[in-house]
Amino acid sequence: MDENPIEPIITDRMDVQTTEPESVLLTPDGRKFLDQTKPWARFLSIMVFIGAGFTFLGGLTVLIATMAGALFNAGSETSWPLPGGGFTIGFFYLIMALLYVPPGIFLSRYASAIKALESAGTSRGLENALKYQKSFWRYVGILTVAGLIVMAAVIAFSLAVGIFMFLNR
Repeated sequence: MDENPIEPIITDRMDVQTTEPESVLLTPDGRKFLDQTKPWARFLSIMVFIGAGFTFLGGLTVLIATMAGALFNAGSETSWPLPGGGFTIGFFYLIMALLYVPPGIFLSRYASAIKALESAGTSRGLENALKYQKSFWRYVGILTVAGLIVMAAVIAFSLAVGIFMFLNR
């Protein structure tokens, strides 16, 4: 009878009696696929950090420009169309920059865990890689849902203001 050369990667933790790290048997294709995701995860994590940095600088620029404009236009009738003007936009950009950092961290840790898996080849290394990948996708999913809710609220608010203005003209 032929034995299956590929053992399951995930074992039932109740059956594991040793504290020794077990080796992970990955097929050559499985290892190749993991190796191919590592540079992309690293690249995207760097791009996320750069994007967060530019977003943060943009927010600071808007805040500084708003403060400078307030100093030079004191007593002027001109103002931004949003309550709080540029301060609202600047703080929004700063918050967005901070929200971009965790996905970059998760992707970077995922790439590092794949590198550790290559050298050690233990199930703990694979678990860490999968844990960081799961954290990345959970965070991005939560941000997506929150973004959709905010977008729906902005659209509803805009429609309500538009209808109110139309009815009161």
